[in-house]
Amino acid sequence: MRLRKLHKFLIVVGALALVFYILSIKKLPEKITYGVSFSKFHADELELDWKETYLALLDDLGVRHFRFTIHWPNTEPEDDKFNFKELDYQIAEANKRGADYILAVGRRLPGWPECHDPEWVKSKSSEYLMLKDFVKFRQDELLEYIEKAVERYRNEPGLKYWQVENEPYLGFFSRSLCGELDKEFLMKEM
Repeated sequence: MRLRKLHKFLIVVGALALVFYILSIKKLPEKITYGVSFSKFHADELELDWKETYLALLDDLGVRHFRFTIHWPNTEPEDDKFNFKELDYQIAEANKRGADYILAVGRRLPGWPECHDPEWVKSKSSEYLMLKDFVKFRQDELLEYIEKAVERYRNEPGLKYWQVENEPYLGFFSRSLCGELDKEFLMKEM
């Protein structure tokens, strides 16, 4: 009886080893192209000189594929006062070197915490008696910021794609800070 179990076990292990061997001989691509996500927002959190860090990625490492995040708090630090200076610099330097990039916009962007509201938006929450009214206000302001970003960068030569919200259907990590996914509003953002 034990010999039979050992025999079955060895057959299963042998079969798995054969499968892994077959999968391992699959030809790898000749050239693997890597890209990076770069965020001034997170460079600042890490107390890095963001320009120095970014230029090192471009020039020392030769990175030519980026995802840039257009964090709402950095882009609209005050209501209707937009700041694109840092992102303009990143895009200009990428364009000079022939790099391409994805621009990520929205409230939910890579990094923790995932949802980023400017302080001026957060401070308005106490002005609303109903949560749904505050959510509507925030959504209207969010759409305005996205529209400004798209208008500004839509014709950039290195722009390959837009990313609207980061992993919006992955609720596990962000539900407590971002709330439930509003699919109808996500469609408006897109």
